[in-house]
Amino acid sequence: MLDRNCNQALAFNFVGTPSFVIHGTTFGSVLDEKELKVAIAEARAA
Repeated sequence: MLDRNCNQALAFNFVGTPSFVIHGTTFGSVLDEKELKVAIAEARAA
């Protein structure tokens, strides 16, 4: 499972944690509460 997770992270060009994929958009850093809510709202509206 670790190999699979590592390969997925490399495919998304993630270099650390936390990293997120929300509706096809990647976020490779910490999101504060407001940024996270905006990202989710935009994904739901799409």
